[in-house]
Amino acid sequence: MKLPNNTIWHLTHSSNAIKLANKLIIFDYPLAEKEVTDTDGIENGFIIPGQINKEDVFVFISHGHQDHFSPGIFGWKDKIERIKFIVSSDIKDCPDDVLLVAPNQTHAIDDIRLKTYSSTDCGVAFSLFIGDKHIFYSGDNGFWNWAGGIDDDKYYEEALAQIDTSKPIDLAFQICDPRLEKNGAGGIYVFVRYFAPEILIPLHLFGNYEFLRRVDAELKAQGFRKRFWCIEKRGARYSF
Repeated sequence: MKLPNNTIWHLTHSSNAIKLANKLIIFDYPLAEKEVTDTDGIENGFIIPGQINKEDVFVFISHGHQDHFSPGIFGWKDKIERIKFIVSSDIKDCPDDVLLVAPNQTHAIDDIRLKTYSSTDCGVAFSLFIGDKHIFYSGDNGFWNWAGGIDDDKYYEEALAQIDTSKPIDLAFQICDPRLEKNGAGGIYVFVRYFAPEILIPLHLFGNYEFLRRVDAELKAQGFRKRFWCIEKRGARYSF
C-alpha cells in the first residue's frame, strides 16, 4: 500500500520522512537503535525497506555524524526498486551510484531541484524545490552557541543568509536542540525571525519531546503565527 501524500513522519532525532508529489523523501536516517521487527514500521518511527518498496524513495544525508548516518542504509538498494541517495561529500566509501554533493551546488534529481549550503558544523544543508513547494532541511547547520554571547544576527549572516529565498519556505526542518535551551535552542528562534515558513519542524531532539512544549510557547510569545509541529513521540505523523 502506498503511503499518503502531504504527510510527514518523525522518525528519530533529526530524521524525518515526507511524502510529497508521490515522492518519499527521507532525511538523515541513522538506522534503528534496536533490532527492528516486522511489527515496526514508519508509523513507529522505523524505516522497513519492504514497507516502502512501492515508493519512489529519495534519501538525503546531510553529513556523516553517527546520529545522522549509518552506511547500512545503502543496503536498502537491494530491497527498494526505485531509490536514490543524495549524500554529503564528507562521507567516504559510498557506492558508485550515490550522488555526492558539496556546499553551494545546484542539482536536478528527476523533477526535484536541489540547492546545497555550507554548514556551521559538518556537511551541508538542503533546499528542495518540488512543484510549488520549497523544503529547507538544516542538517547540522545550527546556532552552536554553547557559551552564550554570540549575537543572533551573526548566526544569520554566517549560516542562514545563504538560503535561496526566490521561493518562500513552505516546510522548514530546523535545529531545535534541548541542550541549548538557554542559548537560542540551536537556532530555531533566529530562523523564524528571518523566515516565515508555513510549517516549522524541529530537529536534533535527542528524544526530548517535552522540551518542544516550551519552544512552542516561546515561539508564540515571539509572534510566530505559522504552524509549529510540537512532536510528541517517535513515529508521530503530521498531515498538511
